[in-house]
Amino acid sequence: MDEIKKMDAADLEEVSGGRHYGAVSDNDSISKKDHHRGGSTRTVAGLQTGYLAIRTQPAYDDSNIIGRLYNGDKVEITGGHSGNGYVWIYAPSCGKSGWVNQNFIK
Repeated sequence: MDEIKKMDAADLEEVSGGRHYGAVSDNDSISKKDHHRGGSTRTVAGLQTGYLAIRTQPAYDDSNIIGRLYNGDKVEITGGHSGNGYVWIYAPSCGKSGWVNQNFIK
């Protein structure tokens, strides 16, 4: 069964030189499947600078970053989409699952 959580944060992932770009989205509900394998394989693309953060929550917060992805990295879409622009992925390159900004997954 999917787990339901409450959202209250920003739609942001591209980080460059300490600057963060994104939009805030409050009161969004999300769901995710907590499994690691079996999703469609996609590629990180469109980052102008910096990295795409893998997060523990579908929310912008420096404290929830658990990994970094770069243009060309492969990910598997293994779970749901949040109501504010995040998607649950598994990143084989670092062995981590988490939320990323779906705008940079092609």
